[in-house]
Amino acid sequence: MAFEDLNQAAKKKICTSCKREFPANISVCPYDKSMLMFLQKDELLGTILNDRYRVIEEVGRGGMSVVYRGLHEMMDRTVAIKMLQAQHVTDQLSIKRFQQEAQAASHLQHPHVITVYDCGVVATGQPYIVMDFLEGDSLTDVIKRDNHIPFQRAVPIFAQACDALDHAHQKGVIHRDLKSSNIMLVEVEGRKDFVKVVDFGIAKLTNASGKMQQNLTQTGEIFGSPIYMSPEQCLGQTLDNRSDIYSMGAVLYEALTGLPPLMGDTIYATMKMHVSEMPEGFARARPDLRIPEQLEQITFKALAKKPEQRFQSMQEFRDALEQCMRTQFDTGAMPSLLSAPPSMGFSTIAPGSSKELEEFDLSGGLFGDDPPAASERTTFRRTETGTGHFSGSEGGGTTGRITSRSTRPPSSLSDTSARRTTGVRKPMTTDKKGSKGKPFKLTKPDWLTARNAAIGAVILLIPALITGVVMLLNQMGNDNPLLITKHYEGTLFYYAPPEQTDDGKEFPGLFLFKTLGNKSKMLKVDLSKFDITNYMASANQADIRVGARWDLKGPMGPNNSLVLEGGTYVQDASNQYEKARECIDSFFTSLRDNQKIEGLLRTAWDLTSERFQKEDMNLEDFVKKFQSEPNFKDSFRENFMPPGCLMIKEGGKSKVVFLVNGNYIANNDSAGNPVYYMVVVVLKENNWLIDKFENVTPEIWQKSLPN
Repeated sequence: MAFEDLNQAAKKKICTSCKREFPANISVCPYDKSMLMFLQKDELLGTILNDRYRVIEEVGRGGMSVVYRGLHEMMDRTVAIKMLQAQHVTDQLSIKRFQQEAQAASHLQHPHVITVYDCGVVATGQPYIVMDFLEGDSLTDVIKRDNHIPFQRAVPIFAQACDALDHAHQKGVIHRDLKSSNIMLVEVEGRKDFVKVVDFGIAKLTNASGKMQQNLTQTGEIFGSPIYMSPEQCLGQTLDNRSDIYSMGAVLYEALTGLPPLMGDTIYATMKMHVSEMPEGFARARPDLRIPEQLEQITFKALAKKPEQRFQSMQEFRDALEQCMRTQFDTGAMPSLLSAPPSMGFSTIAPGSSKELEEFDLSGGLFGDDPPAASERTTFRRTETGTGHFSGSEGGGTTGRITSRSTRPPSSLSDTSARRTTGVRKPMTTDKKGSKGKPFKLTKPDWLTARNAAIGAVILLIPALITGVVMLLNQMGNDNPLLITKHYEGTLFYYAPPEQTDDGKEFPGLFLFKTLGNKSKMLKVDLSKFDITNYMASANQADIRVGARWDLKGPMGPNNSLVLEGGTYVQDASNQYEKARECIDSFFTSLRDNQKIEGLLRTAWDLTSERFQKEDMNLEDFVKKFQSEPNFKDSFRENFMPPGCLMIKEGGKSKVVFLVNGNYIANNDSAGNPVYYMVVVVLKENNWLIDKFENVTPEIWQKSLPN
């Protein structure tokens, strides 16, 4: 029988982001997936801090701190007082982080960054910071109220926010928690939408060399708001200013569309999406809005998965936004569907004109005076009379409709000369004056002998024979015996990372690779000539995970192996092996994180098939088994299974059998033996699900390894 704490049951929880209240038995906000905090009676209300600041009311609460509206008694000025929550006073790491926020904010003197006036410690040992009290709306408030922010308004807002963060980055401060609720819009001297960036609570300070002054996060520890976190932040990696650029791009996406760029059913699922998935394009996410293509390109560049592919500074981000403003606004071509000609209605396009429609680019005519070149595509322009005129690459067209004119020049013949006469054509005769009446006679030259004719035929035949042989060899592909460098495309079934063997030798690494095509085969790939370690340092580790699609080339080695000289990871949205592997990743990481984040064990259960739940294990047995198994290693912190841990034993369109080497992720079992698993994943209604999970012996793993 379960007993309930009545005092606990009477309490309510509040979302740290949206401030909605929920019952005490809920841990995560169902709206934005933020963590919930208990509401408690506050003894500080009405007290005076440091003989100066009267605490009037609570206005906000986060995971570590609470914010009050206060009053400077002597100066009669309203201020904001941010204070560390009492339960964190004994945590020295929390104290240092709070002090670092005050230090970070004190470094910043910028009109678009909140101003810090004072700091101190109350009798209970709680540190506090006194700063500007901002009366206005956060971007979160505006988005909730208006459903989205029109791009004409959003671009100047984000240009100011980029300016603020550029100043912070130049001062060695990385925010690390940019989100819509941390960008405030206030009114300053009659100017609305004046930006103030707030909450440097988990900011990172760096010195002039770019190194952290203090290491206030534990290895692999993750901080931030999942909806806006960069891929490297989700993975617990070292961050630089480009992480803030990604988060700013996520907030920009949310502001323009009214939707978060990526959000899963759980915190973990959301973080995983940031690592491996791109958001939907604006036209798909909000087809009812007309957001400029130029602004979409800016947003998605900021949201690039690899930091080196994003803007490299907030100044660069801001410059792109300013250029967008000049393009969209300064030219006088403000986008307005009301000003568009009637012919732009989609219902007026005649059937059969799909080619013209594909070439027609709405972004030029609707969103600026910089349409594509006429030589490149069909464009829209306005004539002096103000009517809509569509034209093809010839420059001609018809007012009010899309046309496609022929490039054939007009005929220079008159109607009379163009007419043909009928009758019998007479044989050609010679000129009466110049001809002697002798018929034309064709004679064979002296050099054209039978021998020379045979030699000429052979000479003409040799190139044809060579061409035929070459075409035949090309059709043979990798079976061509004269082809030194082979070329294969296929799927990575297993990757053995480089390591040092027991006898002190260096093992260069190995791929087990299944080729594509009618003559598909399993190929062992030797990595001795390919610097896989350097490749992994500069590329996404998803490239060398099991199920990845690769394009490999190199000569054949001993035992029918391929000596890899060059390889390219191939992105393929239809690759079912990768999707099956992602199911394995989600299952094991949910089991691991169950002890850290409540509810993730249920997430793992939801990844199992109906057959598994009915025949192999019910929910109660599932919880009992996986609450303590496997015993995960502390070093296993990634959101995916590490290289070398997984192997595809069997593969098909709707079923994939994986072997799992537990030595990479888990400690030995209670008997001191290493753990190995066989996991069967099946495709059901477009979802990959765990259909079988069982322990196997180390011998099964060893027998499956290539020789």
